[in-house]
Amino acid sequence: MLNYIIRRTVWTIVTLFFVVLIAFLINFVVPGNPARTIAGPKASPQVIKVIEEKYGLDQPLYKQFGMYLDRLVVHGDLGMSYRTNEEVSSELANRVPKTIYLGLTIFLLNVLIGVPMGIYAAIKRSKFADHLILISSLIGTSAPTFWIGYILLFIFGYKLNLLPIGGYGGLSHVILPAITVSLASSAGYVRVVRTSMLEVTGSDYVRTARAKGLPERTVIIKHAFRSALIPLITFAGMDLASLMGGLIVTEGIFGWPGIGSMAVTAIGYQDMPTIMGTVLVGAVAVVIANFVVDIIYAFVDPRISY
Repeated sequence: MLNYIIRRTVWTIVTLFFVVLIAFLINFVVPGNPARTIAGPKASPQVIKVIEEKYGLDQPLYKQFGMYLDRLVVHGDLGMSYRTNEEVSSELANRVPKTIYLGLTIFLLNVLIGVPMGIYAAIKRSKFADHLILISSLIGTSAPTFWIGYILLFIFGYKLNLLPIGGYGGLSHVILPAITVSLASSAGYVRVVRTSMLEVTGSDYVRTARAKGLPERTVIIKHAFRSALIPLITFAGMDLASLMGGLIVTEGIFGWPGIGSMAVTAIGYQDMPTIMGTVLVGAVAVVIANFVVDIIYAFVDPRISY
């Protein structure tokens, strides 16, 4: 296990390096001059030149990347935002907890809705309940998130005035954005759990458990569902990682001050340090999720070794 952890750590560093490199290069492929964006459309060439010198934008690309890596690796410095002139790390420290709060709420809803429905659909295979759940999950997956969000806002925020129409706050503020995302993303859990359960319910050990006279609930939960956990863990890990990386559309609709809305604003201003910071947070979330999922495999299925 120790050797595996060391190997994964090395590959994690390599992966993050290339993520940073690609994101850095993309910033310079996009048309436009960050200095011009900072200075404004009517700024003189002299002002733009001063800004370029201040942020090192007049240096060759490889030097800019080298300076960024030096600040990031040696000093842990994500740089200063072009737009707000504040440290990116400070802005992220303010935004990340809000994204985690929303992401964990959505993740909990996904599990609580998707897993039981997937199990029930597998038990009722080819029956009316199974078809109804599958059709519902298909509709949930197909419906655009922004459309669901605006419908919920109109009904529960505007017409009924039951919930806030946006902003960050307590439970009442998180309900609508969480439901908006969960209505679509929980459908993935339904399909994964149903498919995995159907693959194992016909297995010999499940038939043997039934032949022993075990209660059907014990057969389903202890034997069938446990064997179907591997695909679910993989899917859940990636889902949680994507939620931790920010929800651009949902945060925009509900005015949620998380990483997603921060990234959109930064892209509009060509705020390279902030863009790099949000990309790095998302990449770290995915890498950590992959690592944790691989470790969990060994505890769920003892046959897996490293």
